[in-house]
Amino acid sequence: MFAAALLCSPVHATETEEDLPPGPGRSETFMFCVACHGLELIKRQSQSRDGWDDLLKLMVTRHGMNALEPDEYKLILDYLAANFPVRSNPGGGWRNPFTN
Repeated sequence: MFAAALLCSPVHATETEEDLPPGPGRSETFMFCVACHGLELIKRQSQSRDGWDDLLKLMVTRHGMNALEPDEYKLILDYLAANFPVRSNPGGGWRNPFTN
């Protein structure tokens, strides 16, 4: 069904999808994202739906993430937007380098 058959790098080998909040799209988000970086990068994020959309596009166009099928893209975007929305103080003062 989904095109991601990616293996975790040894750096992130101890992370599991259960380290992310439960919900539709958790497995797919885990498989695509942890192939390149740890889950903490995701969990520290604080984005609007449009912000997550921009980040997903950036990962594909500039960072070599495999392009997602439309249903995969929507599922992952929905998951990220629902579980990591904009917070008043993202990451305890950490500033997202992908926003203005």
